[in-house]
Amino acid sequence: MTPRLAQIWRHPIKAHGRERLDAAMLEPGQTLPWDRHWAVAHEAAHLAEGAWSPCANFSRAAKTG
Repeated sequence: MTPRLAQIWRHPIKAHGRERLDAAMLEPGQTLPWDRHWAVAHEAAHLAEGAWSPCANFSRAAKTG
């Protein structure tokens, strides 16, 4: 059986919506281009420039109703 990719989705802004892609250029050992490229930090966030930060530092979208 040959695997087949049915859909490609990316989240340009971490936890704030998504977009469906018709195609993407993928490189070995690299992430999906522009996926979670930006994030929105809240006012109580503790961030270190250039370092990884846990998701608790960032705002997240939520559906209501």
